[in-house]
Amino acid sequence: MRWIKRITLGLVVLLILIFFVAWLRGNFLPVHHATTVAADLNAPPEKVWQLITTVSAQPTWRTGLISIEPLAPESGKEHWREHLAHNQTMDFIADETVPTTRRVVRLDLPNGSYTGSWIYELTPGATSSTTHITITEDGNIYPAIYRTLMHDVIGMKSNLNQYLSDLQKATAKP
Repeated sequence: MRWIKRITLGLVVLLILIFFVAWLRGNFLPVHHATTVAADLNAPPEKVWQLITTVSAQPTWRTGLISIEPLAPESGKEHWREHLAHNQTMDFIADETVPTTRRVVRLDLPNGSYTGSWIYELTPGATSSTTHITITEDGNIYPAIYRTLMHDVIGMKSNLNQYLSDLQKATAKP
């Protein structure tokens, strides 16, 4: 019975130590980050643009996106709530929209643990039926432990890569 208490105490101490090291590591990582992914898509810019900007249809092709809830426009800008897997919701505002070439979507979480924008840039590909897309995440992660998780466990580009993979699959459909 005594050895069970020692093992339990040892595990608790180990968990506290792991948390402390992750918190300490996060304090040495920058709050601000910018990361970019890019790809050539087998679809014309108009089709890619439609997929990116028709927010209400995105649950049909985006992994983990359950539904979209339109919100009242914010200063005349498109505003919506994404209902994600694991009962998570996130609000967004389309701050800039330049048809078929550029869209800037900002995370609208006042006092959130993270803030930032995704910048979508589209250019015609080598042929009229292809598009080059660049997506940049420009953001801040405030809690040190979150910075460690994103940097060392999840990966700074994981959300961007998932979105790009989903977009590639969606553009492949007729």
